[in-house]
Amino acid sequence: MNGVLRKFNQIYKKESGGDGTLFVLGAATILGVYLYDTILGLKMIHDKREAVRYKFGKHLKLSLRPSVDPFARKAGIGLQLYF
Repeated sequence: MNGVLRKFNQIYKKESGGDGTLFVLGAATILGVYLYDTILGLKMIHDKREAVRYKFGKHLKLSLRPSVDPFARKAGIGLQLYF
């Protein structure tokens, strides 16, 4: 440096603090994916249960017949199972 003093001035950078847009967008994406997977999974479970119920209902020839007798003020359910 040969004895020359140099004065360095600090440059202040204005930092952008951000408004949290990316954080909110990321959180919304994660929540959306979680809800989508949950709803899709529940629908899939429901559909498979209904398919099994239909299959065994057809296989066992199960019938359910409600009956109503308004004059006797009675209501009932008849369950028939054929092998």
